Amino acid sequence: MFSATLQKILLCALAVNLFTFAERAGAQIEVQSEFSFQLGNQEYEQILTSGLGEINESWEIPVPDFTIGQPYATSVKGIKALVKSQVNGVSHHGPEVGLRLEIPEMNFQIDRVETSQLIEQVINGVRVRVHIQGSCEGISAKLIDDKVQADLRLSRVIQPSKLHWNLEDLFITNQNWRFELSIARCHAPQGYEAILKDEIQRYLEQTALWQGTVQGLIQEKVDQWSAQVSSQLLMAAPIDLGFTNFKMIMVPESLDENARRDLIIRGHIHGHFPNSRAPAQVLKVEFDQGDGGLDGSEGTALAVPPRLIANLLGAFSANGELYRTIRFQEVEGLRDLMRSRWYQFFLWPDLMNYSKKTNFALQIFGRQAPHVSEVSSLDGVLRGTFYWPMSAKMFLPWKGNFVSYMDFQTDFRALPEMEVKSDGIHVRFPHPSMTLEYQWDQNYLSQFYPWTHFAHKSIGSRIKDVVEEVDWILPLPQLKVKEKLVLKAKRFHYNASSLQIIFQK
Repeated sequence: MFSATLQKILLCALAVNLFTFAERAGAQIEVQSEFSFQLGNQEYEQILTSGLGEINESWEIPVPDFTIGQPYATSVKGIKALVKSQVNGVSHHGPEVGLRLEIPEMNFQIDRVETSQLIEQVINGVRVRVHIQGSCEGISAKLIDDKVQADLRLSRVIQPSKLHWNLEDLFITNQNWRFELSIARCHAPQGYEAILKDEIQRYLEQTALWQGTVQGLIQEKVDQWSAQVSSQLLMAAPIDLGFTNFKMIMVPESLDENARRDLIIRGHIHGHFPNSRAPAQVLKVEFDQGDGGLDGSEGTALAVPPRLIANLLGAFSANGELYRTIRFQEVEGLRDLMRSRWYQFFLWPDLMNYSKKTNFALQIFGRQAPHVSEVSSLDGVLRGTFYWPMSAKMFLPWKGNFVSYMDFQTDFRALPEMEVKSDGIHVRFPHPSMTLEYQWDQNYLSQFYPWTHFAHKSIGSRIKDVVEEVDWILPLPQLKVKEKLVLKAKRFHYNASSLQIIFQK
């Protein structure tokens, strides 16, 4: 049995990601797939609540001019209310939501008040005509009641292109407001100012006179928020898989709600592979059923058609993403092998003819695209059958050039398992099957006369053991729905119509 050090050498050599290499042919493959995303009711309400709950505003509300008829005809002009409000509660009732606004501060400002009226009176039998004139400027009214509240009722309307709220009702809970009025200056007969304050107070208490204006302003604010949320939910988002030679983007196209009031977003995933060795083509895949791959389960989930896996693997392979050239001195396991004459003697004696710093090159590639079949899931673990015919070419750096050294070939079969854990997606390959075949390059044999012993069975056996024993950990997918709502993958779910990733907060 080989030592732990040898296992490390073989493991590190095997653990190189097989992603980028080679000349690009320039044809483009595009992969298109439907997707359905279900945002669970709790997370959906969190988005709605966080947005509506942020309607904490300072409002400047224009109030219509009005006329006071008694005791004299008086016009009041240039009125505006300065109001501060903050949300003190959000409650959901199906498609409706209730908001409670507290109004800790409300001030009215009035530019000018003018009185001009000709009155007639009989004094001691004599008819007297008197022209009453007066004006005041710089009038302010400050609310001194700190318990003013307003209850809003909004109804949610969802359309394919937008989420919209309608303000159905605004009810001011306590309308016996008390104001403290002050007047900067007045030019009027004695007693005029006191009468004016009483009349303005009575008018401002009539909230129905300006409630419609307030509702319009709140609806305008809600419209802005609705448009912002709709834009965010329908915004195209890149999918980062760690590759650099192609682009994938998720494009939401429609919004909907199911009977449980979950949010349903449907759209397409577009993958652009610009450097394919295969002819240019468009690979489209859709759900077999009209339910968008969602099976009615609760919670948050992303569903794609199962055939997307095969299309992506084929595009990866054609685009050269499953190719890589590695150098022995850049990979710990291969570098350790070059430094150990002991292991070279038993496993690969020809390496002893070269410096321990010799930097062999190894080009690894698939002879065809990986194939996945018989996919299933149980208890959140995704299983399937995996087959990948692989080849590798090894080159010796010699006098400024690379000399072909040896060719390798294997058909790798396994029954992989994928499971989401706290530190990432764990991929295991239990019961792998592989036979490592090799062939010395004929030109190398004729020029260098190597010692051709190569313990391929021992190396192949140990590689299988290492593959079976080790968990390969991939980054844990996260889904940023909104700034304050980031979801993490929890488990996989597979059925005949879709492959799903189930998310949690």
